[in-house]
Amino acid sequence: MNWDAISSAAEVISALGVIVTLIYLARQISQNTAALRSTATQAASEQAAESYRTLATDAGLAGIFIRGLEAPNQLSDVETAQFNSLWMHVCFNMQNWYLQTQEGFLDGSLLESWSRIMAPISTLPGFESFWEQRRHIYTPAFRNFLESLTPAEQDNSYRPLGVHRTHGGERPD
Repeated sequence: MNWDAISSAAEVISALGVIVTLIYLARQISQNTAALRSTATQAASEQAAESYRTLATDAGLAGIFIRGLEAPNQLSDVETAQFNSLWMHVCFNMQNWYLQTQEGFLDGSLLESWSRIMAPISTLPGFESFWEQRRHIYTPAFRNFLESLTPAEQDNSYRPLGVHRTHGGERPD
């Protein structure tokens, strides 16, 4: 027997084993990454839905949300606190989505769709007031992102939640 040939064959088999193992591990990591991204996207979607669910199930808060965006100076102190708390919740979620998207942990399509919602809202007086007073709380990267949002087409008839009101808070005739 030629021990050199056996040794060489064993090295080749060993190298092939290492290559097969590396391919298997790469595939497992890819599948795990996809599963983690899916889980992160599901969680972010649920967070977004929760904001709407809160407004849908609390008529008082929905009214504060609408009035607060259009005429924040007409809110009472308690209503202002509720309005600001709701926006803190939304903006912290959105900041989280932004950072996760930047790191590649979250599919950017959720952030993109939420950005289309936020762009026209960010031009309303109540959000502008909220953001001016609290923008320093958020990361510089997220501030730049949010402040760069502009409505694709300026639609002066846009109202959050589909409610059309005048700035006085009354429904138009």
